[in-house]
Amino acid sequence: MRKNGINRKLTPIEGGICAVEGFRANAVYCGFGDFVFQENGKEDLALIVADRPCPTACVYSTSAIKGAPIAVTKKHMRRGFGQAILINSGVANVFIEDGQKLAELACREIGKYINVDAQDVVIASTGRTDGTISLKQFADNMPNLIEGLSADKEHSLLAARAITTTDKTVKEFSYSFDLGAFSCKIGGILKGSSHVSPNMATTLLFLTTNVNISPEMLQKALLSEVRETLNLLDIDGQASPNDMVCIMANGKGGNYRISCMDTEYKKFTYILREVLTQVCKMLIEKETESGKIVSCHVRGGKSKQVSRAVARSVVGCIGLKKGLANGRLDLESVICAISNAEVEVDLSQAEITFSSEKERTVVFESGMPLSFSKEMAKRIVQEMEREIEIDLRMGNYSSTAFGSDLCEGKP
Repeated sequence: MRKNGINRKLTPIEGGICAVEGFRANAVYCGFGDFVFQENGKEDLALIVADRPCPTACVYSTSAIKGAPIAVTKKHMRRGFGQAILINSGVANVFIEDGQKLAELACREIGKYINVDAQDVVIASTGRTDGTISLKQFADNMPNLIEGLSADKEHSLLAARAITTTDKTVKEFSYSFDLGAFSCKIGGILKGSSHVSPNMATTLLFLTTNVNISPEMLQKALLSEVRETLNLLDIDGQASPNDMVCIMANGKGGNYRISCMDTEYKKFTYILREVLTQVCKMLIEKETESGKIVSCHVRGGKSKQVSRAVARSVVGCIGLKKGLANGRLDLESVICAISNAEVEVDLSQAEITFSSEKERTVVFESGMPLSFSKEMAKRIVQEMEREIEIDLRMGNYSSTAFGSDLCEGKP
C-alpha cells in the first residue's frame, strides 16, 4: 500500500471553490439585505454542491450568542457527511423568531430541489442582526439557483460575491499540492471584514478538497489547525455569532486514505495550516486600512496554552497597534502584552526580536531591553509584513498569531 510523501508548496491555480472536480456553485439575488457592497442586485444567496455525500467538517463560533444556522448545521453534521452548503448574506439569522425552524425548512427546500437529504445540508448566514428573512425568499429563488449550478470559475466568483456584506473585496483562492504521487487540490471562498477576533476569528470560510480522508480525521485536522491560525487572528477584538469554517473532502485525489493520526494525517495538516495561514493574511491585507500584517511567533513555551496566549495577547495589544499605525515599534507594549497574557512566563529568560523579510534586530534579552537602531525599526515598520519573535526559553511549544495596525473605528 502506497504511503504519501508531501511537497509542502502550495501552487496557486484558478477555479476557487470549483477548482476541485466534483463541486459546483451558483448564487442569485434574493434581496436579503442592503449593504454598501450589495449594490445593483448583488447576489446574496449562494449554493455549493458536491456530486455525492462526502466527509464534511465544521468549526463554529464560540460566541455566547450563536445564530440559528449554527445550531442546525451542528445537528446535521453529527454523521460527518455533507453534500450541499447554503449561505445567505444581508440578514443574519440570529434573533429571528423561529430562526432554527426557518433554517431547517430552507435545508429541506434545497434538498428537495437537488435530491439531497436535508441532513446533508450545511446552512450559514451573515449580515445584520436586526433584519428579517422569510422562507418565501429562499423558495422563490431556488429554481434559478439550482438551474445555474456550474463548475466553472465564474460561478465560484459568484458564490464568493454572494457571501460578502461590508467586505471591501471578494475573496477566493485555490491551490494544488502533492501528496506522494498524487496531485491534490483545495479551494475556498470566504468573507470577513469587521468583528475579527480570536475564538473563532470572524469569518465565513468554505473549503473544498479532493483529499481522501475519513470524516473523523477531517474534523480533527480542521479543529486543530483553526486553533493554530484563525483562532490566533485579531484585527479589531470583536467576535460574531455566525462564524463558521466548513470543509468538504470528496476523496477524488486518489491518495492513500487518511484514517488515523499517522504520518499521512500530519502531512495533510501541514497543508491545511498553510492554507488557513494564507486566509489570515488575506483578511488583513484586503480588509484593513493599511493592509499591513504583524505576526507574533512565540517559541519556547512550556505548553501550547502558554505559546498561544502570549502570541494572541501581543497581536491584540492596542498599544502595539497604535505604535505601528504611527510608524514605531513599541517594545513596552509588547512586554506589557506578554505580562497580561494570563499565563505564567519568566521575562528574565525571554528574548524579543523585531524583524521583517529584510532586517532583524534583537530588542530584549534576559530581562533587559537592548539598544537598537531606531532607523532600522522604522524600516521594519514600513514593510507590509512585520514579525515579533518571542523566545520564552521555557519549553518546546510554539505558536504564531496574526494582527494588523490600528483598525478604522478604534479609539
